[in-house]
Amino acid sequence: MSMQATALADANRQAVQAATTYIAAWNAHDAEAVRSCFTAQGVMRDPNHPAGITGATITDSVRGVLQAFPDLQFELTRVAPIERGVAFEWRASATHGGAKSISLVGCDVCELAGGKIALLNGYFDRAAIMEQTAA
Repeated sequence: MSMQATALADANRQAVQAATTYIAAWNAHDAEAVRSCFTAQGVMRDPNHPAGITGATITDSVRGVLQAFPDLQFELTRVAPIERGVAFEWRASATHGGAKSISLVGCDVCELAGGKIALLNGYFDRAAIMEQTAA
């Protein structure tokens, strides 16, 4: 295998590992582990945080989501290494308020640096969450 092919294979493995580690941290309900998937200056952007959040704010946001959805679980449905990162699709399921089941699909596109997330752009339908949790 050429050095270039080896480097590409290593980058692809690193991309898949970054996605699986991130989802595993969410599924473990470990806000600190989710935060540790990011670089020191790593940014998370999604429909709840369009301007982006970093550091302890990521940890606090994860804790808030887990408080609202204490049995939240993600299933990684597709992972695709991309130039300088990884894109992955997921399906989330949870119970809200102990009674209302929700299901949501989304996609995250991440730029990686040193195997960690430098920038995560997350995409999901906030309205679908609101509809499924409405009284």
